[in-house]
Amino acid sequence: MKKHFILFCGILGFSLINFKHNAKLFAQVTGGQNAFSYLQLNPGTHNNGLGGIVPSFVDKKLEFVRQNPALLELKHHNDFLLSYSQWSSIKHMNLQYAYTIPNWETNFSFGLQYLDYGTMSYTNIFGEDLGQIKAQDYAIYLSSSKVYKENWSYGSTLKFAVSNLGTQTSVAGLLDVGINYRSHDSLWQIALVAKNMGVQLKKYYKDQDYEPLPFDLQIGIAKRLANIPLTLMMSAHHLYKWDIRYNNPLDQVQNLFEDEEEKESSYFADKLFRHINFGAQIHLAKRVYLNIGYSHLRRSELAFDKNKGLSGFNFGIQARLYKFHIGYSLITHSIAGPIHELGVQLKLSDYFSLGSKTETWHWKQ
Repeated sequence: MKKHFILFCGILGFSLINFKHNAKLFAQVTGGQNAFSYLQLNPGTHNNGLGGIVPSFVDKKLEFVRQNPALLELKHHNDFLLSYSQWSSIKHMNLQYAYTIPNWETNFSFGLQYLDYGTMSYTNIFGEDLGQIKAQDYAIYLSSSKVYKENWSYGSTLKFAVSNLGTQTSVAGLLDVGINYRSHDSLWQIALVAKNMGVQLKKYYKDQDYEPLPFDLQIGIAKRLANIPLTLMMSAHHLYKWDIRYNNPLDQVQNLFEDEEEKESSYFADKLFRHINFGAQIHLAKRVYLNIGYSHLRRSELAFDKNKGLSGFNFGIQARLYKFHIGYSLITHSIAGPIHELGVQLKLSDYFSLGSKTETWHWKQ
């Protein structure tokens, strides 16, 4: 176990160094500049209700494993998760299943992410209509995790991603690696995860250059208050690059008496908070939770100056019923309209019995 943990830390460190020296090949921007951006979408009502980036929150919900594979635990054994959301004609579906092999002391999870963009017109460079085409994206996930000395866990996720844009298709192979620490009383958690490290295996066009992938480096902290039914979370993302602020020409002010250093320092707070997401979970009852999350990056990039509304804020509610969990989240990118997401999670062994002949399968772990 110790050798596995040391090897894992070595892989994580080597990966981060490799990305530091090869940023041009992979990713160094927040959005709109890389292929397979849909891998940054956050599946799951619980996760989205907390702001979308939650790499350090160990919960019974399997969806957090997609945020950080180190969050996959024994308690997720035989859990099955399904979530669905729709933005106009775009449909987004996620499913996930977890299984633990006791002899290996290893937890596994299989997942599928699918987006259907519907049917759209296909035109050439002259605007001539060439008919109708469809576009879809999907990714297959295989995660594994292990526990190290009770308080530590580490894991990795292999991804096979496909992007089909009508007549052209691209394929990529990617890797997530993460580590998580949880205090003995489970009140503190801290995590580090490097996401979407990989290469484009097949380009959209043979004669084009390889495109960058949506790499991200994240740190998350979660604190559950001992005497108050409240859990607070803070996550930092895009840590490999300081300035992720959109260079808006409208922000430029002509001032002959202002030097470049003063102009740069005036945006320090904005640049800092664009890296940080905040989340909170309120325990309304024993099995009911209310979630709220805030992304300053999303609010800064998508809100209208004259009417920001609730842009950047997410809300959610989770209910743990007798044999399944159900959740709902409200995602407000901008005043153009919110996104509604529904999700359900159940433990398959509570519904299906395989009998004594399959006890070696550890169906009811």
